[in-house]
Amino acid sequence: MTFRSFDDTIRTSEELDKNERPVYPPKINSIRIVDNPFDDIVPRITAGEKRAQHMAREQVQKEREEATRRKSAKKWVNPYLCMVACLLHSFATGLVT
Repeated sequence: MTFRSFDDTIRTSEELDKNERPVYPPKINSIRIVDNPFDDIVPRITAGEKRAQHMAREQVQKEREEATRRKSAKKWVNPYLCMVACLLHSFATGLVT
């Protein structure tokens, strides 16, 4: 469906509810700029660069979460197991006979 302007799109939904809003509001799926009056304006960041930055932020967040998870996992080491490991190491190196 092609319209000449946005106003034509609004006029196509004639049915209004009690608040004078369209019962079936139009959905704009995409737009195409035919005549851009602002050709000299350069976007600060392209969509590809924006996606790359977003992916980099997500990767850093995942790495932080993984580091936090590993750090918190080390805190829950059973002291009994540490003592046994130290004794075994002492026997293996010959410190304790």
